[in-house]
Amino acid sequence: MVVDLGAVAPLKFTGRADMWWQTLPTTTQVYLGQSWTFLLRAIQVHFLNANWLQERRCE
Repeated sequence: MVVDLGAVAPLKFTGRADMWWQTLPTTTQVYLGQSWTFLLRAIQVHFLNANWLQERRCE
């Protein structure tokens, strides 16, 4: 299941996530698509950065 989600999730991306995915090199997309763990970590690094955490603290 973990491997399958890594391959399928990008097909459902919309908005900023889809734009981010489309800008990644094909080799990176292939690598991240191998595993949900790889893909999740890339999403966390890109979207859930220090600025995002700070904004959540201020809500």
